[in-house]
Amino acid sequence: MLYRVAAVTGYRAGELRSLTRESFDLDADPPVCMVSAKHSKRRKDEAQPLPAALVEPLRTWLAGFPAGERVFARIAGGTARMLRSDLKAGRRAWLSAAADESERKQREEDDFLKYADH
Repeated sequence: MLYRVAAVTGYRAGELRSLTRESFDLDADPPVCMVSAKHSKRRKDEAQPLPAALVEPLRTWLAGFPAGERVFARIAGGTARMLRSDLKAGRRAWLSAAADESERKQREEDDFLKYADH
């Protein structure tokens, strides 16, 4: 869920760490994720719209957190290392899922899930 929220909001690691269940207004039109000025890089309250496809998965996931608890509090300090590691694992799994050797070779030439592309 961390990657999904990060991708659609553009929030930085510190902003993501600050989010609580109350930071999400999933019933707004449009649904939004909010960061307070205290935690925002620009020192202003910010609200980022959320795509409709993310609302129900978020609603279900957020239900597991008590009010006021930070939902991404345990983001590792080395987020770049974490991202590179997760990309590497994802790429390995994607390559392994190739239907045959021809498809695998084609996938190996692709930049999909590489930390840096051509």
